[in-house]
Amino acid sequence: MVKLMSMQHVVDHPESVSLQIYPTKILRSKSAEVLPSEKQYIGATFDVMERIMEDHNGIGIAAPQIGLSKQLVLIDFEYADPNSGEKHGLKVRMVNPQITDSSREKEDSQEGCLSFPGVHAIVQRSMVVSVKYLNENLEPCFITNATGLAAFCLQHECGHLDGRMFFNALSAKDKASVLKTYRQIKDGDIIPEPGEIIVVETASIQKKHDPMAGNAAIT
Repeated sequence: MVKLMSMQHVVDHPESVSLQIYPTKILRSKSAEVLPSEKQYIGATFDVMERIMEDHNGIGIAAPQIGLSKQLVLIDFEYADPNSGEKHGLKVRMVNPQITDSSREKEDSQEGCLSFPGVHAIVQRSMVVSVKYLNENLEPCFITNATGLAAFCLQHECGHLDGRMFFNALSAKDKASVLKTYRQIKDGDIIPEPGEIIVVETASIQKKHDPMAGNAAIT
């Protein structure tokens, strides 16, 4: 039986912690809740997650992506609306987050993943979501009626805590196409140009996806 990495190990040995790449088992497994007894390690664990996220130019990361089976999510992004110049963003560290409400109306989101490099796809996400979580002091907090890139990120990252990757939101046919492309890249059958992202076409696209979602790796 493989011993899972602890938050204390992450804090005491940050140099040993690295980004996990699909199909590593932890990315396909449900994460455990953070316990009150682990409070002393929360802040420093988030610091390690943030370093790895920034090293890979991400805008969000979940603990399983660093090999830690704990319900921790970090999101940090900001962008300016190209038309109005108005700034939008979300900067949050979440412990044991839960999506409490999501709209039935869906919207297209172009998503990729730091743990699934080189491939993006258009997935359907709820347009509006609300989330409850604990902050680093284990105090209850809420995000109500998040929309746009914030809503997409929240759904994406919380999915990681249940062992779901972004392509799990696709139909079986589209998921198979995404996985095939990923394997072809890993095997060298497809060789992208430096920095190139391959966007796999999916069958059901209802609305034009958020342009910012296509310019940033939702992880």
